[in-house]
Amino acid sequence: MIFSLSCVVAQDSVNANDTFQNIADMPVTEEIDNSKDYPISLSENDDSSLNSNFVTDDIGSSDEQNSENTLSSDLSNEKQTQDSTVSVSRIRTEYSADYICFPGTFNVLTVTINSDVEDNFTIKLLADNQVVDSLDVQLTAGNQNFKLNDPTIRPIDETTVRGADNKKVNYTVQIYQMDNFITQNSIIADVMYNGYLGKDYAYPKSESWDWSYSTSVKGDVVFYNFKNTYSGASTGSRSESFNLRLSGGKITESYVYILYNWDHTPDDLNNRFPLLDVSFNNVDISDRLLWSSLDLANMGSTWGALKYGLLGYNVTDLVRPDKQNTIVVNRGCSTALYSSSVVTLYEKPGASYKNVYFGNGMDLLYNDYNDGNRPIKAGTKLDISMDKVTEAMWHVFAGSAHQRDANLVFNNHTFENVYDGNAETMDMFEANVTSIIKESNNISFIATTTTVVAFHQILVTTLEDTDVTVSKITTEYQNTAYAGTNNVITVSINTNYEDNYIVKLLADGKVISTQTIKLNDALNEINLIDPTIRSIDESTVGGAINNNVTYTVEVYDENVLLAKSNITVPIRYNGYLNKNFAYPTDDLEFNLNTTVTGNVLIDVLGTDAYLGSDELSANKSYEFTLSLPKNSVFVNGLLYISYNYDKTPTGYPVFNMTFNNVDISNRIVGKYRDKTNLGSYGLSWYGVIIYNVSDLIKDGSNSLDLIKVNGTSVAVYPPALIALYNETGGSLKNVYITNGADILSKTSYNKADRLVNITQNINVNIDKLKSAKWYVFAANAKDNLADLTFNGNVYSNVWSGGDAHSLQYFSSDVTSLIKDSNTVGFVSTGGGVLALQQILVVEKAKPKVVLTANDVVMLYTSGSYYSVKVTQDGNALVGKSVTFTVNGKVIVANTDKNGVAQVKLTLNPGKYTVSASYDDVKVTNNVKVNSIIKASNKKVKKSAKKLKIKVSLKKVDGKYLKGKTLKLKIKGKTLKAKTNKKGVATFTIKKNILKKLKAGKKYTYKVTYGKDVVNKKITVKK
Repeated sequence: MIFSLSCVVAQDSVNANDTFQNIADMPVTEEIDNSKDYPISLSENDDSSLNSNFVTDDIGSSDEQNSENTLSSDLSNEKQTQDSTVSVSRIRTEYSADYICFPGTFNVLTVTINSDVEDNFTIKLLADNQVVDSLDVQLTAGNQNFKLNDPTIRPIDETTVRGADNKKVNYTVQIYQMDNFITQNSIIADVMYNGYLGKDYAYPKSESWDWSYSTSVKGDVVFYNFKNTYSGASTGSRSESFNLRLSGGKITESYVYILYNWDHTPDDLNNRFPLLDVSFNNVDISDRLLWSSLDLANMGSTWGALKYGLLGYNVTDLVRPDKQNTIVVNRGCSTALYSSSVVTLYEKPGASYKNVYFGNGMDLLYNDYNDGNRPIKAGTKLDISMDKVTEAMWHVFAGSAHQRDANLVFNNHTFENVYDGNAETMDMFEANVTSIIKESNNISFIATTTTVVAFHQILVTTLEDTDVTVSKITTEYQNTAYAGTNNVITVSINTNYEDNYIVKLLADGKVISTQTIKLNDALNEINLIDPTIRSIDESTVGGAINNNVTYTVEVYDENVLLAKSNITVPIRYNGYLNKNFAYPTDDLEFNLNTTVTGNVLIDVLGTDAYLGSDELSANKSYEFTLSLPKNSVFVNGLLYISYNYDKTPTGYPVFNMTFNNVDISNRIVGKYRDKTNLGSYGLSWYGVIIYNVSDLIKDGSNSLDLIKVNGTSVAVYPPALIALYNETGGSLKNVYITNGADILSKTSYNKADRLVNITQNINVNIDKLKSAKWYVFAANAKDNLADLTFNGNVYSNVWSGGDAHSLQYFSSDVTSLIKDSNTVGFVSTGGGVLALQQILVVEKAKPKVVLTANDVVMLYTSGSYYSVKVTQDGNALVGKSVTFTVNGKVIVANTDKNGVAQVKLTLNPGKYTVSASYDDVKVTNNVKVNSIIKASNKKVKKSAKKLKIKVSLKKVDGKYLKGKTLKLKIKGKTLKAKTNKKGVATFTIKKNILKKLKAGKKYTYKVTYGKDVVNKKITVKK
């Protein structure tokens, strides 16, 4: 809906009786150098500027003459000619209320001649004493008006502004007859620009409209122009309210235009614009001013100072759709207000795009004071984009636009008499200019009669409808949705506009992804994610009856559906990801954890050992070479046959196998297989079969003959032989072999950029660790296909070469990385690679043997033992032979269940050193054998008849030694006695021995029990 109002515009008075006849259009200079004067001299007979300068008119007296710029003449003010009188009674400039010369354009002066005769005369116009026009006329009796042209183009500068120190022009009109001077009159005119001519003729010169702001909206533009809200010049308040109905659209931009006239705000307030406080919906928007423009007539003592103008405010966040909105203007100085204008842009789903070009500005125009018949117009140039334009609507706003006040021109097409308002209205003209619009457009607003104010212009181009198509939907692998993982759906969308669109992905009718995506004005390829994790079961196997999923892609503008397409694809697992994403196969699992005192030997044959799948019944002979160290013996032997492209209909490939001339076809201990499951190649198997040849393997050359059984269609990678051996005196090694076969590919059909790897844990005992080595096998192993990880340490691009027929292994010392629990990984980084077995060899430091024994203190004949405990790493060694050396004698004894070996000691009293040794470890101890004879020194008189000496044996093992024979020797005489039940033996030395003893002397007696000897003293007294 469009509303219009206007205001009364002040106009200086004009003599309504002046009429012009046959006045030709005078040249108007559009571009002027305001710093220069342009005097033009015309010959006295040159009348090219005015075809006819004669006007019949009565002299009017309504023009108010400036008291300073008065009409002056020569002393007589007239001259008699043949008894007749001719005089210049009046000189009038185009602005009739004052003597004003317009800069920037020519000037037309109206001269009134009074004559009482009929005769021929010449009228000359001088400007500052220079003849600028001349006219030959035939006078008749009475008053006659003539038009004279001053073609001088004077500069428009600061001196041409009203109130400034204006420059002056002395206009003189002279009358001649037959080259005889008759009379003259003069006026002094101020050089002031004419603001009614347009801003091209104002100071400072400016464009009438600024088109620097343009915007776009996918929706529409609403113009709300108030009606009958004009408010005359005052300092009061004005309120306007409106309801903006948008039918659910979303506002993107909104602007309020406050349009005014007759503004009395003085320029000395440092603000040429009116003092206005503007609020919108109770919010002060004075600081939201975006655009401002003003103009004034510049002529006349009163009206020339009053300003007309435009103020544009941004109210985008304040405007309320479908509710009342209120604009309140409070005036600080006397200002008249036209009805306001509101321009609002809003989005509307599904609508066409519109480009909106704002011409913000204004120009005060008035086709009066224009005796030169200049075109009174404001012109502008607008450059736009014509891309996709289907319609163009031109909106031009004007104040005080009466009927026949204005014509509008768009690219040379004229729209005549476009307004029908009055002095107080603000009106909007709307025109469809689709057929005449171009990329570069010339626009003019032409005033044809009274005062009119050309306000802002807005051009709205509607672009072709949005065209969106979903041209293609593809899955990561053609026509397949993956089970067990998310899926990336690639969509090709064609659009004819770059914009944000809502793209939805549906699976079986359920929305699973919604994204707002900026699409280009072209073919766009985007990836959408289906996060659904579908079960991996027997239905996901290639060749089975697969379940299907229907993917639908919908493209929206907000809630408006623009395009839609769908595909239906089977659900299968992706065997390239790893076996966690595959349906289980009938693998025969086999892993080996064992201990050897030797090491591992590996022989992998070269690529010439590859056997192609097209050799259906071919046999192939192979030779392996293993070098067994001295003092070693094989304990395990495993033969690995890896294969690809197996199409055997009954399952695993079948081979007749002979190893070292022994049939091993039935010695299969493990078998593994995998397939990609995608496409026709996805039905072929990759795998490995493991044969046990532990008892057949030998040092040096080992032969293998392989024959494909009829019906077996398979390609065989080069075989691998792995042997484990023990070595006498070798270090202890724990060997962990994990087997498998997994076809992996990072780059094949993996737009989700999933991590494609195998991860497993290997638990080992690293106590007494000496070293650790890791072996990893792969077929089709080439450059840039895989990385390996060991406890977080990455081994990058470990394979070399480019032969797809190869089988290789990688090895690395992992001593510094190994732990009790180890995480190892095989990471695919490129195309297809077959991950196979891994071996971890953990070497232990040789266990330390410890012999533990104590010194022995024993009694003679006690039969004590010398014991040694043998341990290794704190554990008792059972049944181990320990060598003892006792008093020079070597004795071997075995350890018991507690790891203890012992020998019985049968030593005479004394001190000894004994030793024990095992596995190059020796221990030495001391043994002390104590006497068991207890005897004492005795005293006897020379006169005694006999002497009894008691000698006892100490308890052995807690028991008395009864009935043991002891010997006592004294003075060459040996006596014997047996011990009683208390282990005491009594010796009686008779008189015959005693008499031989001399008084005062001491004699030694020796007691002997076996090898035990004790010497004591007998003292003889008087």
